[in-house]
Amino acid sequence: MEQLVLRAKEGTLSAAEVDAVAARLTSEPLDEDTYSLLYVIARTRATRHRRIVESFLDCSEDPMLARLAVQTLCTFWGEADRYRDVLDRFIAGVEWDEDGDVRDVALSALEAR
Repeated sequence: MEQLVLRAKEGTLSAAEVDAVAARLTSEPLDEDTYSLLYVIARTRATRHRRIVESFLDCSEDPMLARLAVQTLCTFWGEADRYRDVLDRFIAGVEWDEDGDVRDVALSALEAR
């Protein structure tokens, strides 16, 4: 997994490898690799997998995945305006974001736009 993340950061993953990561995210339950896999999609700017990233926005069982989804869509991909309603909802607070991690990244994304 570390090698995969490193290659995503370096920009050396092929489109087929990124697509395989996306397929794994949609076909397997959440596990210890889910965050890293989502991070690969984020770092490779694989906007063709937007729906997969969006599916993690309401990941109440793991707020850090929701946090990464917000950060990916709004900060890494620079689309905060497109997700303004999502940002507003997280800034107002959601019950399952107990530590405020999603709220913090939503505030940061809104300020950076």
